Amino acid sequence: MASPRFEDLDHRERRRALLATLLRSVAMTMVLVVAYYLVPITDASGSIALEWLGAGLVLVLALLGWEARRIVHAGYPGLRAVEALAVVVPLFFVVFAVVYRALSTADVSAFSERLSHTDALYFTIVVFGTVGFGDISPKSDPARIVSSLQIILDLVLIGAGVRLLATVARRSLSRRTASEHPPSDAPDREAGD
Repeated sequence: MASPRFEDLDHRERRRALLATLLRSVAMTMVLVVAYYLVPITDASGSIALEWLGAGLVLVLALLGWEARRIVHAGYPGLRAVEALAVVVPLFFVVFAVVYRALSTADVSAFSERLSHTDALYFTIVVFGTVGFGDISPKSDPARIVSSLQIILDLVLIGAGVRLLATVARRSLSRRTASEHPPSDAPDREAGD
């Protein structure tokens, strides 16, 4: 038996479902950020950092696909899509922060200042937000290439990634609604016919 649609829940059940989604989302984000701070990031040349970036982006894409499949089978696809974003976006940030930190550790002149874990994460978020405060800037070619690539992929993540998760959630809801209320194509038959 399928769980009821989110819209059909009473106020208390909706609040409980929203709170559970919020708590899982915060927990997943915290796990990623804590892991980022705990894992030592060694210096890496530009080419090795780009390899790390490639591996990290493959991981982000794999997670995005896995989350899309989870949305299809979720009891509340819209809430599942929110949870998916709560893990995909922070992972995307962490991937770039790791690369920026590694580049900074390998080459002190890669950025306008040497980046700590916090600086690298901050720079990643500033680039994502396209605000560019100017306090940290890429100076080496590898750092500039990674920053430019992040700007392009930010647009892709926002445009395609969010759209994918929203479309999957919407289609899952539509299919679910259609299966609960199948169209009545056959004419009504009277009992005994």
